[in-house]
Amino acid sequence: MLGYNYQEYLKNSKVYSQRYSFFVDKLINLIPGDLLDVGAGYGFFSQKVLKESKFHVTSLEPYLGVECIDKGSRVKVVRQNFRHFVSENTKVFDVVAFLDVLEHFPNPSWVLDKAYSVTNDKGYVFIQLPNYKSLMSRLCKEWAWWMPKDHYYHFSVKSIRKLLEAHNYKVVSLHTTETFDEFKKNLDGNFESISTLLRKPIKAFTIGPFFLVYTLLQPVIHRFGMGGLIQLIAQKKMILSFVMITKKCGGCGG
Repeated sequence: MLGYNYQEYLKNSKVYSQRYSFFVDKLINLIPGDLLDVGAGYGFFSQKVLKESKFHVTSLEPYLGVECIDKGSRVKVVRQNFRHFVSENTKVFDVVAFLDVLEHFPNPSWVLDKAYSVTNDKGYVFIQLPNYKSLMSRLCKEWAWWMPKDHYYHFSVKSIRKLLEAHNYKVVSLHTTETFDEFKKNLDGNFESISTLLRKPIKAFTIGPFFLVYTLLQPVIHRFGMGGLIQLIAQKKMILSFVMITKKCGGCGG
């Protein structure tokens, strides 16, 4: 995460817009319906969905101020946490979004079960979360997304796919990504233990060449699931139950 401070968030709005385009592009190609944005934060994604698609948006955020949502907007803001919301809600949604959210829940399995119950048949979940098996998490001692006080769980491409399949979702689109800002923030963390006097010349000498190599290899890194951020879209699978009727014909002349 780039920070919970609203002013800091605004400074990085281009980064967030770039991230969320992956999901909004998918919405544009779907039949318009209802989207639930869980843990909407400042409401940036909710507002972007409203502006760039024809979806109706419910923004679920118990703590932050959803300042990015325009006053008078058609976004419905609900001041509840997910647990309270699903216990009272009777509405079903076509899309449920967990962007930088699922890792904050102590029981992600329960969350996905509840998400399944509030989505329409063949509905979707949108998920964005850190990739703990990314290249930068392996190279950087102070990886920015560890956040042990905030993140209960960390996922890899393999583990999040396995979890979704266990809860009757089919992953229809998945990739890993990382912006320059996120890359630089992680790399900068490696220099914190170096004395201030030496830090600048060492950074100047190492970051440039490393960045060049990383940029050239980035498409390969992301393709093999080693980017810092996982973005995925999964579709709800229907659970079919079959009742087997056995006819016993002994002595019935059949």
